[in-house]
Amino acid sequence: MQGTLLKRNSIILWSLKTYNPLRQFYCAALSDPQYAHLHFLRFRTPHETQQWLVSLPASSQDQVG
Repeated sequence: MQGTLLKRNSIILWSLKTYNPLRQFYCAALSDPQYAHLHFLRFRTPHETQQWLVSLPASSQDQVG
């Protein structure tokens, strides 16, 4: 198992390599007029994410039956 975490196709290595470029891309996209029609949601904590999920209306699929 030694050395498997940083192999070429490792998800951990991929996340370490792409974190900053993707973060920069999405930060730039937030202020790009090309994406002005999109509504970006930024969750900084799991609690914020949970609050948003709880605030969503139940889907019609859940109400059937």
